[in-house]
Amino acid sequence: MKASIAPLIYVSHGAPTFALDNTSIAASNLKEQGKALRNVKAIIAMSPHFATSSLTVNTTQQHRIVHDFYGFAKPLYELTYEAAGHPTFAEEIARKISASSLPVTTTSQADMDHGIWIPMRYLLPTSDVPIIQISYPANWTLEQLEILGQCLACLRLEGYAVLMSGGISHNFADLKTSTEPAAYVIRLRETLFDYVKNKDTEGFKQYVRNNPDVKRAHPSFEHFAPFYVAYFAARPEDLVEIFEAPIELHALAMDSITWKFAE
Repeated sequence: MKASIAPLIYVSHGAPTFALDNTSIAASNLKEQGKALRNVKAIIAMSPHFATSSLTVNTTQQHRIVHDFYGFAKPLYELTYEAAGHPTFAEEIARKISASSLPVTTTSQADMDHGIWIPMRYLLPTSDVPIIQISYPANWTLEQLEILGQCLACLRLEGYAVLMSGGISHNFADLKTSTEPAAYVIRLRETLFDYVKNKDTEGFKQYVRNNPDVKRAHPSFEHFAPFYVAYFAARPEDLVEIFEAPIELHALAMDSITWKFAE
């Protein structure tokens, strides 16, 4: 690849209907972010919808996408995405992460969930860049997720781009057809952006553990975990670009972030 450090991208993948909302600001943001992925060795991707007790690396040669959502309009179920894997790269990634004393397994049987293929349709609509899917390790501690992020930061030096797909906010109970954004979501996103820009690691960790806005936005942690890992996958050399998007349905933030080598 052209730059010496592969990019790190965080996306809020929103509701499944985001796949059909190709004129939205959030979709336009992903299309712009995808330009950074064109020349990478491979993309390591995590979504909360592929959850396992510990980390699992998908070693498949060719991904099968799954429409893992229910009750939506028929056009959503007709969407496809072609994505290659790379067994050799996947095994290498698994070995290097496990070298940090993190428990890692592999599988060739996992399907690619909508948290990956929907944003990838905007990031790289057609591509021969392999995608190495890793699971959300649901039983891991915050300390283990931090180490995982640090491992991914090292893998970026080897040409592996990183895609973390989750949600800045993810509380279904607060979603409603209101054009007025929830005050706590506004505070949350602004505070997270500040931590990303200022690189206040200890402050970030305390904020995640203790702040009521985080707890309200994420009654369960899985959709915030990709952001947490991404924070620690960033490198000191990175140029940070925040892509803001309107808050949808009162409480659904759709912002995304790119960290990339400042040439």
